Amino acid sequence: MNPLQRLRRLSKSDWGLLFLALAIVWQVRINLYRRPFHRNLSEIKKVTYKQQALATRPQPGRIARMVVLASRVVPHASCLTQALAAGILLRHFGYTSELLIGVDPQEKKLLAHAWLVCDGTIIIGGSARHGFTSFPPISLGEPCPR
Repeated sequence: MNPLQRLRRLSKSDWGLLFLALAIVWQVRINLYRRPFHRNLSEIKKVTYKQQALATRPQPGRIARMVVLASRVVPHASCLTQALAAGILLRHFGYTSELLIGVDPQEKKLLAHAWLVCDGTIIIGGSARHGFTSFPPISLGEPCPR
């Protein structure tokens, strides 16, 4: 099935989640370009939402899929951009998550990768994390109160 056919099969709630993911991926990408990482991280932990974007609470895997799909149209949406955007969305829908950043000690130049863990499962960046030595996990904050 080609990508256009997959888009046609999305439900209304998936479209809503996709547009929300697209807006957040763009925002995270621009902020990572403009500001240091530690400043972005502290602002992400402060983000609150006044209302839920969708009527039903999507599963973490579905949120991750929409972030990955949205990232395809955002230039230079790296693993870090995707992990932070997914972390924001997970927090918005009441989930906790942890960001992990790792480096490959075998490489002569600095090679890093980021992935996101929710409920003990890697939901973003898991396939490329092998061989990386990770730093301690970074909590992306408590879920937003409802």
